[in-house]
Amino acid sequence: EIAVRIPVVSERMLFIQDTETGEFGSANGLPVDAPRADYRCVHGLGYPRIESNVSGLDTRFRVFVPVEGPLEVWTLRVANLQPVTVELEFER
Repeated sequence: EIAVRIPVVSERMLFIQDTETGEFGSANGLPVDAPRADYRCVHGLGYPRIESNVSGLDTRFRVFVPVEGPLEVWTLRVANLQPVTVELEFER
C-alpha cells in the first residue's frame, strides 16, 4: 500500500521556505519530518485537503479534481501566526 501512495504524493509536493531562517516544510507534510502543532487530512467529493501548522505557519493545501476534465486544481492558503513578518518562497 505504501509503494502505491508514495508516487502519488511525490508528484503533488509544494515546499515552503522561510527565506530569512532557511527553515522549510511542505504543504502536505511529507517528506519533511518537522514537528507539527497540528495536522489533519480532510476528504471530500473530488478532493483531499491537508491542513497543518508548522513553525507558526498555518497551511491548507487542496487538490481538487473536477468532473469536467482530466485535470487538477491546486489551492494553497498560508497564514502567518507568528508575531513577526516572514518572507516565504514556494517550490514544487
